[in-house]
Amino acid sequence: AVSDERPVSTQSTWGWLQEYLQSYEKILLTVSHDREYLNTVCTDIIHLDRRKLSYYKGNFDQFIKTRDELRRSQAVQYEKQQNMIKHNEEFIRKFKAKKKKYRLRGRSSETAKAHRG
Repeated sequence: AVSDERPVSTQSTWGWLQEYLQSYEKILLTVSHDREYLNTVCTDIIHLDRRKLSYYKGNFDQFIKTRDELRRSQAVQYEKQQNMIKHNEEFIRKFKAKKKKYRLRGRSSETAKAHRG
């Protein structure tokens, strides 16, 4: 892990900082690529994605899990919507075809009556 690569003096300072921030009562904005640090210190995550802020409760691992579940759920909903759209379009196509068929059938019977009369 990343913390194993730090010199001993940095590790103790890093540990002190993490402990201090865990008990910090105010809001703190932190940016880091150190997942262990983010999991230790963060209690809430605000994620900026596509110009939209989303709020997640929990540490970084919980944020990743929740975000991934949300994305999977959205993908399933999107797929259901696409299937419903296809179904509705097919229904409309069939309805239009039947309507046209009956309209043509009605015209041919009117034409036949006109020729008989």
